[in-house]
Amino acid sequence: MGESEWNKSITRSTKVKKGDVMNKTLSQQNGFLMLEIVLAVLIISIALVASLGMFINSTKANANAAEYTLAATLAQKQLEMLKLKDPHTYWAVFDLTTQTPIAWQDNTNQPPASYTVDTVASVCPENLDLVQVKVTVTWNKPTSDSNPSVTLTTFYPKISL
Repeated sequence: MGESEWNKSITRSTKVKKGDVMNKTLSQQNGFLMLEIVLAVLIISIALVASLGMFINSTKANANAAEYTLAATLAQKQLEMLKLKDPHTYWAVFDLTTQTPIAWQDNTNQPPASYTVDTVASVCPENLDLVQVKVTVTWNKPTSDSNPSVTLTTFYPKISL
């Protein structure tokens, strides 16, 4: 059998009616295409729900970080305002036999209404020439059972005249 006869036999055996092969292929799938689409939509929707959940959690974490940053900034501002006090006139005459509350020092800029700044001064237990100052900032959080807080502690010299 020569090469040309062999090609003729292949061509004769593969000849089919027009559309016959396509009809057999589609009829053999019997819904596989629909099943693939449903599975793809299911996988994409699961991934989308997970992504949205991460987005919501990151937004909440960002809001919490902003609240803690504001509280730490308020506490630091109070400590910086107290640092400006003259140790000869302010801390030396300060009665520190007990814990003494100190008012908010910046009269021009009050803290936000939902934030409470509590400042307490006392004698440092390790060194009587130092004043220990604790600033605690607490804020109301409606979504939480307890109110979160930030506390900063520092020491100032108590210099007598």
